[in-house]
Amino acid sequence: MNPPEPHSDRAPGVTPEAMGSLFDAAALFYRLAPWRKTGDRAIKVECPHFDSGPWYAVVMGQGGLSHGLVLYDDLATLRRIERGGLSEEENARLTAGLAVVFGDKEDLDPADREDAARLGWEVAGPAAYPSVYRIEPGLSMRPPLAWELQLLEGCLRAVPEFARKKTRRLAPLDITVPTAGGELPLVLSWADE
Repeated sequence: MNPPEPHSDRAPGVTPEAMGSLFDAAALFYRLAPWRKTGDRAIKVECPHFDSGPWYAVVMGQGGLSHGLVLYDDLATLRRIERGGLSEEENARLTAGLAVVFGDKEDLDPADREDAARLGWEVAGPAAYPSVYRIEPGLSMRPPLAWELQLLEGCLRAVPEFARKKTRRLAPLDITVPTAGGELPLVLSWADE
């Protein structure tokens, strides 16, 4: 039997298996609820597997509204957004990054919703369906590329472990996590150190 073909609205190379593996990582992330431990601190993410980076992870959910994970491309931009004083339009012009945001099944891309049901992808609860996207400056959004999806999956698996020892963590965490694309080495540290 041949594997299911990727949907045409996904980036090239993003297979249903890769999305299913991301759903698995997202379910783990949601159950471990790292937003209870990270506070507002950004986490620096380095990955020698990819040429770009580092990225700056922000765990969403401390305020109880939206839960998720955003990987910003640039720390200076993240700091300007955190300081406030910018309009939504100015924030949109600056923001570039990858995001996983949890919501209801209806919030999912229709192709992901169909595959999640058909292929039995893991979901942690009715409000834990992961929507993934890439934000470009100007609020242009697109599906993540295959390597971006692998990076997101790796971060969903690594950030809860990093957050688990938050109060005692002084040194960076070198961790290798499984992803649909193979083992992914990551180094996580607090961005302000």
